[in-house]
Amino acid sequence: MNSSDTVIKHPKKDRHPATFGKYQVLFKIGQGAMGAVFKAYDPSIDRVVAIKTISPSVLLIDESGEFKERFLREVRATGKINHPNIISIFDSGELDGTPFFVMEFVDGKELKDFITNGSTLSVDHAKKIICQILDALFYSHNCGVVHRDIKPSNIFIDVNGNVKIADFGIAKQSNSELTQTGCIIGTPSYMSPEQCMGAEVDHRSDIFSAAVVFYEMLTGEKCFNGSSSHTVMHKIISTTPEKPSELNILVPQSIDKILSKAIQKKPDDRFETALEFKKAIENTSDFQTNIDFKKYIVKYSALSIVVVCVVALLVLFSENTDDQKQQSVVVAGAEQHPDSYPTQTQKSPSMFNQSIASAELTEQNKVTRLLKVAKAHKLVGRLVVPQGSNSYDTYKLILDMNPDNAEAKQGLQEVNDLFFKQVNAWVEQGESDKARADIATALLLFPHDERYQSVLSRVVK
Repeated sequence: MNSSDTVIKHPKKDRHPATFGKYQVLFKIGQGAMGAVFKAYDPSIDRVVAIKTISPSVLLIDESGEFKERFLREVRATGKINHPNIISIFDSGELDGTPFFVMEFVDGKELKDFITNGSTLSVDHAKKIICQILDALFYSHNCGVVHRDIKPSNIFIDVNGNVKIADFGIAKQSNSELTQTGCIIGTPSYMSPEQCMGAEVDHRSDIFSAAVVFYEMLTGEKCFNGSSSHTVMHKIISTTPEKPSELNILVPQSIDKILSKAIQKKPDDRFETALEFKKAIENTSDFQTNIDFKKYIVKYSALSIVVVCVVALLVLFSENTDDQKQQSVVVAGAEQHPDSYPTQTQKSPSMFNQSIASAELTEQNKVTRLLKVAKAHKLVGRLVVPQGSNSYDTYKLILDMNPDNAEAKQGLQEVNDLFFKQVNAWVEQGESDKARADIATALLLFPHDERYQSVLSRVVK
């Protein structure tokens, strides 16, 4: 450590400017390695905005001026674009030598928040998002701007479900020569093959990256993954990922074909424009999805029938075994005491009690097995369908046999809670028709649960 180094022994609270010119800072939204973003208020037009700055510490080590140039490039690139799916820039300036720009404040979340930990979006929801992304990219490409860093953390979804693309910090403009061939820029998991190789890129690189994001929305998995950046880039350049429908049975094969074209290694083999990519997705009809789903249901129902038959055979086998054991006891008694062999009306008390115990055991075995079947249905999501082979129907069967079975009552309540979460998910995704259909089912199965009426009133509004 040099004598000129400053050591802070008592860390101070995070401080930030109270204002950026006329803009009044409300609070810091986030802090990254390159800079910070603040929520602020513009009193001149009564508007909430976001302010992005570059950290002074970054400027100190930025001897070549690359970071500052990248920051200013985002201002220039986004400032020339006016599209509803791209975050708008309103103003820019400097505060004590530190550049900042003022942009649209988005009340929402990053797309990555919706697909963390392997979570997926419904096919319809994912299609709506990717089509908005492609619409924005087609516009920016026509303005001569290639984003080059399309990824879930640069895509915001506002409270109304609208897409907003952000962070044009490494965007390439058609009239710019700042980034030369041989320079690798981007986020590894979402880069195109040409980016990985440091080759020249054009708008088709964004098409590749958008397709990779679409893949992740549908499957919950990265299209290209690995333990290191080198491994990921090698896979992008040389391997073909699994088809989305192999990871998510609800994805139609028509989308497999579209994504296969969009992630081709050679740019010339991809869609020529983002608009062409968008139209291909829009032309995948819901009818095709329903056909695929019906095939899935048929297969699943057949498998469920096999499982139920096996369980039934096990129960019958158990009953026959119990009957054989009971008969062997009676026969043994007859051999030892032939004169005292009990008639139908003269069974001994001990044998009568044994028959009752055997019957009770058989009944309990049925309940035990059915509880396991009900849990298995619930575990794989067969809550109320297919009819006759789902968790709800199995728990109801148990309660018909034993109305006081606490485990079945608890299981039925868990099915209700899980189904209610599913209804809420449809509402949050804007899938009103699906929400109404599930609510109608719930009102029949769980007529005393007032939560569904409350959700229905929201859907109707």
